[in-house]
Amino acid sequence: MGSVLLLALPLFPFAVTVSSVVQAAEKSDLLDINTATTAQLKALPGIGEAYSDKIIIGRPYKRKDELVQKKIIP
Repeated sequence: MGSVLLLALPLFPFAVTVSSVVQAAEKSDLLDINTATTAQLKALPGIGEAYSDKIIIGRPYKRKDELVQKKIIP
C-alpha cells in the first residue's frame, strides 16, 4: 500500500503557505486526509462542509502541497 499523508490544517480563510501547514501539523494531532471522514475533517478549525467535500473529492494526495496545487484550499 502507498504512503499515508497526514495533515493538520490551520484556520481559514486566511492565506496559507505550505510552511504554515507544516508548522500547524507539528503543533497538533495529525489526521490522514486520504482516509478521514467528513466529520473528522469538519472538526478541524476553519474546515466546514465545503472544504471537507473538496478535500474528499480531490483524493488521493501524495504530498500536502497538493491541497494548494489542486486549489482545494487557498
